[in-house]
Amino acid sequence: MERFKEKLKNRDISPTLIRLKILEYLENNTDHPGVDTVYRDLKEELPVLSKTSVYNTLNLFAEKGLAMKLTVSEGLAGFDSNPDPHFHFVCDICGIVYDLDIMPSFFRKKDIEGHAIDSIQGYFRGQCRNCRESEK
Repeated sequence: MERFKEKLKNRDISPTLIRLKILEYLENNTDHPGVDTVYRDLKEELPVLSKTSVYNTLNLFAEKGLAMKLTVSEGLAGFDSNPDPHFHFVCDICGIVYDLDIMPSFFRKKDIEGHAIDSIQGYFRGQCRNCRESEK
């Protein structure tokens, strides 16, 4: 828990119990959970938890650069504990979002054609390997 406290303090975020638990959850769940999933999975452990506190905490993490907010389809947002630029694969069948381990050269640039780049999000869509296997 000390590691999570330090991460929050380094981003000028007060380390409350709810924030610590949400950060721990995000880092232990690489499936890019949304507000409803985080709330559902932590509600039993944190009875005082509300969807509003989860929503506000995840958005604060994104604002402070501790997480990345992903909008993979209209109305569906997930959060990634890895705020560094990287691509994602979205399965059109099961909806799971995977990190992809590819690094195009333009990710390393801070400026493209005179435009200052603050963040980059890239998505590939299709059928994930699990869904393809289950179809066979």
